[in-house]
Amino acid sequence: GYSWLPEVQSTAWFQTNYIPRHYFKFKTLAEPLLLFSRPEGVKVQPDPIPSAEIQPLVIDFNRQITLTGYHLNQPLSSGNLLNLTLFWQAEAPIAVDFTIFVQLVDQDNNIVAQKDNKPQNGFYGTTHWQPGEQIVDPHIFLVPATVPAGQYDLLLGFYETETGLRLQILDEAGIFKSDHVRLSDLEIRD
Repeated sequence: GYSWLPEVQSTAWFQTNYIPRHYFKFKTLAEPLLLFSRPEGVKVQPDPIPSAEIQPLVIDFNRQITLTGYHLNQPLSSGNLLNLTLFWQAEAPIAVDFTIFVQLVDQDNNIVAQKDNKPQNGFYGTTHWQPGEQIVDPHIFLVPATVPAGQYDLLLGFYETETGLRLQILDEAGIFKSDHVRLSDLEIRD
């Protein structure tokens, strides 16, 4: 890629503290321009999604995190990308660096596609979130070409990487409801 100050970018210090974040292609440059940032703790602001396209939710993850909504590209089809954007709000300081799981399941709850990742593709873990902060969190993965057309659900939630323990979802009274959210009746077309 295109290098700006290659003598700095080639140092061990730079390579330890910064990673390529985004590539820009310009007609006037032979190589793409790279944008670097620190590997984590840097909040990303993706392109805004019109509020009319966001499906509102209020899902309480153990009084620490609220899922306030989501956006999913429609229609979905086999062999193409599933593009899910989750909207989170931190409710309290979070001591655990949770991983988010997103599973596409068939009507028998068999997982046909899955992506597990730290929020914002690993750049902004939950330990960096501040109470009241809103986080826009994109998740993109391929729906395998072998997935037949039909009705599917998305399951999503948080878990501790070291133990696999999932963060609980509570009802209004603070009583355990589930360890995942189910977004139902997604249609996958041929």
